Amino acid sequence: MTVDYLLVGQGIAGSILSCELLKQKKKIFLIDNYYPNSSSRVAAGLFNPVTGRRMVHTWMANELFTLAHSYYPTLEAELGANFFHPQPLHYLFSSVKESNDLHAKFGDVEFADWINPNPAENYLSEIHAPLGFLELKQAGWCHVANMLEAFRNYFEKKQCYLQEEFNYDKLKQTSAGWEYGPVKADAVIFCEGARATANPWFGHLPFKPVKGEIITFKSDKLSLASIVKQHYWIIPQGNGIFKCGATFDFNRIDEMPTKEALNELETWLTKTVKVPFEIIHHQAAIRPAVLDRRPLLGEHATCKNLFIFNGFGSKGVSLTPFLAGHFIGYLTHKNDLMPEVNHQRFMPRG
Repeated sequence: MTVDYLLVGQGIAGSILSCELLKQKKKIFLIDNYYPNSSSRVAAGLFNPVTGRRMVHTWMANELFTLAHSYYPTLEAELGANFFHPQPLHYLFSSVKESNDLHAKFGDVEFADWINPNPAENYLSEIHAPLGFLELKQAGWCHVANMLEAFRNYFEKKQCYLQEEFNYDKLKQTSAGWEYGPVKADAVIFCEGARATANPWFGHLPFKPVKGEIITFKSDKLSLASIVKQHYWIIPQGNGIFKCGATFDFNRIDEMPTKEALNELETWLTKTVKVPFEIIHHQAAIRPAVLDRRPLLGEHATCKNLFIFNGFGSKGVSLTPFLAGHFIGYLTHKNDLMPEVNHQRFMPRG
């Protein structure tokens, strides 16, 4: 089999990039181990234009969110699946000072597209919010597991998908490109998520994997229809099911759920939710974060036609549609990569 691109990894990044390459009439072949605890399959898929402890615009918020809110509904129609859920996000104030500071900050005209200044006062009647809250627009969540399953079916129908643990030793460079068993490819693109730390060509890059844990709970008494965020977040899944998370652990880089994280999340939930709930699931995964919190894109410094498209961390849903198009322009038209995402920004200078 001869293809233009061999892609490794069918998470958010690999799936969307593969799909967009197919739309460009490129021949692709995608290999994935279908690992159930990958960060993409565990992820709650939250997207939010205003984030961080200082509550600032997400990087490139205007470009990213304008595209995302048109891209995903179109993708749902193409894949015949339902996974994109735009919802307002209610940020609960932790102190009077925070309330005053954020009300002053978000009164600025530059935040007009992101903030609803007059949310319904009784909207969070089942949530402890004594200091009030701020409503963020253009937020929501993506049921990533459903999306990836729909993508998998799509690629299988096109006969361009193989479920297999990728073996680096089988990848051989030739005068014409690269070979992996019977697959001959002009180029190879690694989209492996946190597993890239073991990649012999790109594992040296400054990945900073971070463990995250989330819980799923049910409550017949909680009618919440928006996302709630404070120290952690609550995302309604429908039918009385909710997700809550996520923790950040830079020390224990494994996929084992911990009692400490479970207690941390349950304690916060008990303080935040006024009605009874039951925890029904607890998961952990490793996010493919990067030292400077920007993705890693580009060609290997010495191995021609060997590429990386990775490092999206917890923002894969919002970042990938835009950066997939940007990366394809780089691959097919030799457009320059933005310096913020070019992995060569970590190359020694001088």
